[in-house]
Amino acid sequence: RVAAPALVARSLTARVVYLHLLVGELAGQVPGIVRAGAGALAEDVGLEVADVRAALVELEQHGLAEVDLGARLIRLPGVAEDAARLAATPTVVVGWARVLAELPECAVRARHAATLRGLAREDQRGLFDPMAKGLDTLSTGYRDPSETLPRQDTDSSRTQTAGERERPRAEPL
Repeated sequence: RVAAPALVARSLTARVVYLHLLVGELAGQVPGIVRAGAGALAEDVGLEVADVRAALVELEQHGLAEVDLGARLIRLPGVAEDAARLAATPTVVVGWARVLAELPECAVRARHAATLRGLAREDQRGLFDPMAKGLDTLSTGYRDPSETLPRQDTDSSRTQTAGERERPRAEPL
């Protein structure tokens, strides 16, 4: 409903991509955020990758999507707000936070978590209460990738293997 007026004025390809992100096979468990790259989306919709990329740019330019192709995340602003009105149980809402925590850490995920956190604060039914603290962590925990690189060990006698390096993770909910 939120995107309908803006979506009508978009190209046919952009409308197809948007609707597929909204309700297609790639649509995720968390309303309004999809984990997919341009290639997977193109294959799923049956379009060329260049056409899907152009459609994503068009959607972004008109505020209908936020895209991070590096993290393979696409956010549809306004969708979470509609879904929150329809959420029936705290279990569903807590499930959203758990799935969101597993997505790649990037600005798109942080903005989506911030949106859900805002909904948690506005919710009069108490559905979002169990996940509010975790959303605070997810929405403010975004760090620039250069800050998350492993620190260089000054002791040259021992080299860390990839498995030994600590990787930043979202805090459990």
